[in-house]
Amino acid sequence: MDRDKRNLSRILRQYNTQLRAYCSPEHEARDEAFRNCPLWREEKMIHYYKWMRLLYCSDYNLWPNAPKIKRSFGANLPLFEKLYAFMPK
Repeated sequence: MDRDKRNLSRILRQYNTQLRAYCSPEHEARDEAFRNCPLWREEKMIHYYKWMRLLYCSDYNLWPNAPKIKRSFGANLPLFEKLYAFMPK
């Protein structure tokens, strides 16, 4: 479990670095990497959800900054719960 937490933390750091480097407003929309930004954000949200579930379980009220997280995930939160339930352990 600690290994999974470390791996997810590393993946999230990579996404943050990648998003800072290629998804800032000064990049042109024609740039190939810039076009991948929405996909990278979605993938980051999935990994972030998995990481938070490992750290704080399924009680969203225990998560840091819970109201903001609930707004960010919005209608997708039940979908993430269902997908997480069927993920291999």
